Amino acid sequence: MELHVVERPANAFQYSVYLEYTDDLADSVPKWIQLEANGKDGFYLGKDLDNPEHADQLQRRQRGTP
Repeated sequence: MELHVVERPANAFQYSVYLEYTDDLADSVPKWIQLEANGKDGFYLGKDLDNPEHADQLQRRQRGTP
């Protein structure tokens, strides 16, 4: 994963992280991770990430291991 840093002196940002799950099991890891940041003067940074741990978890469940 690579995110580039943007320097904005004296600027306040609001950021959010959204997680998307494929089921409601208590031990599930998210399949997708979405990051968003908003700042003054129309600044926006957004990044959608695929979580490789999700595929690993599916394989472990198919084998019957946690």
